[in-house]
Amino acid sequence: QYASGGTIKSVIDHVRGRNPTELTGLDYLAAIDTELRKRGIEPPTNSGLRQKIAVMKWPELICWLGGQMARSLHYAYGKGVLHRDIKPANVLLTEEGVPKLADFNISFSAKLE
Repeated sequence: QYASGGTIKSVIDHVRGRNPTELTGLDYLAAIDTELRKRGIEPPTNSGLRQKIAVMKWPELICWLGGQMARSLHYAYGKGVLHRDIKPANVLLTEEGVPKLADFNISFSAKLE
């Protein structure tokens, strides 16, 4: 699946040096929109999810992202796969802002005998 919204690393780079207490979901979406425009893609305008993200406070957004990633890791673990390389550059973002765990190159199957 192509995720054109950059990575969590690109979001971190976008907000680096800013006061976390002043950040909101709009800052997260601005980072994604910057990446989209670099790829010649206009950000979606009719997205219910983006509207929800836009009004989130930064701690709410971080918790939402953490929950999304926890579900992804739980699913992979349920299939016997351990990722082993979780880092901001390996979390891709869709145009909507949904995180997608990528780069299972050094993953480990717990079911190998």
